Amino acid sequence: MIIAENGLLTLDYWRDEVSYQGITLPSGSIGCAALNISDDVVEELKQICQPLQAAIDAIMKMQLNLEHLTPTGDSILQILELLQREKAFPLLDYPYYRKRVRQIFTAENMKNAVGYVELTASDPADAIDDPFVRGRGLLTVLLFCAQLPDTLAMFKIGLLPFAQALHESDRTAEDYAVVSVNYALAPDYPYPVPVRQLEQCLTYLKDHAAEYRIDMDRIVFAGSSAGAQIAGQYLNVLTDPAYASEMGLTPPIPADAAIAFVSSSGLLDCERFDKTGVPPFDQVLLRCGLAYFGTTALKGEAPVLQAGVIRHMTAQFPPMFLSDGNTMTFTDQAIDMKAKADALGIPAEILLFPKEEAELRHGFELTQIPQALEVQKASAAFLLRILSREGTRET
Repeated sequence: MIIAENGLLTLDYWRDEVSYQGITLPSGSIGCAALNISDDVVEELKQICQPLQAAIDAIMKMQLNLEHLTPTGDSILQILELLQREKAFPLLDYPYYRKRVRQIFTAENMKNAVGYVELTASDPADAIDDPFVRGRGLLTVLLFCAQLPDTLAMFKIGLLPFAQALHESDRTAEDYAVVSVNYALAPDYPYPVPVRQLEQCLTYLKDHAAEYRIDMDRIVFAGSSAGAQIAGQYLNVLTDPAYASEMGLTPPIPADAAIAFVSSSGLLDCERFDKTGVPPFDQVLLRCGLAYFGTTALKGEAPVLQAGVIRHMTAQFPPMFLSDGNTMTFTDQAIDMKAKADALGIPAEILLFPKEEAELRHGFELTQIPQALEVQKASAAFLLRILSREGTRET
């Protein structure tokens, strides 16, 4: 698997064009599409998403019924209508997605979803059977759409200063060059394709470092959820020659080029892919894990064990900053990684919040709630401390 041509999305404002999914467009028109969505529209999206949030709350309490699900399909159609009216995401095939929403949010599929949640509460092992595949699919779409307003808001908060700084100068105010890897997805491209693609990306960046003005001697590997797993696993490849040999990979950069790891709600122990404590979503995650690894189980399977970030971490792993929520996420994995880092003598910081303060779900770091902003501020401070130890080399 190689990186497809035009696979690198550029947000460089000193360039005239960006490339995305094989399409070349004027600078700023793709990666910054969300910036054109006003704060008022984001607030309107939050109002539209209220039935979706109510359904998710019911799932968390294992009390989902048809009354919760009935309005959700119409809410998602309203989301599409609003985004199209605002001319957001112009490359999105709105007619196609409206058709798919109507196909997914049928009365039969909603009953299937309720049955799926009920079964996960009593017998989680049986919930993976095919009769519930449509219910699981419906819940996956529901979860994604419910997170859309906060995701858009956080994207704007993070990218607006970044884009403005790029427009006015050579780099961001903190002098970071940011690269995001759009890795291929399972089941079409299963494990370890994304890990190999990350290495291919690093090779590409090394070959084009001058063109993109990137210092390949000081690299921070960061990711959220599965992205943290891929980034963390590749750091094990980079810092352990025996593990790199086992993976059949040859890093294009030296181990000391990786100066830090930042994990947000990271999947750090793949055997616990489906262990968030919320059975309906654990079953969805189980299906994702099985599709990615191509196995019939997670516990004890060779590729699952091989992918474990905590399991293969050595003392050469770089300093890290870990954060996670406290509900429907991988909190215990972050705690376990911090403990192993301490045992190995690796500098490690972790930021978690008690449920008494706020219920924080998987990926909350991408929202704009106070705890998310605290994580962002703390991780930025962590990186500044790491960079200050690295001397005066320019990024």
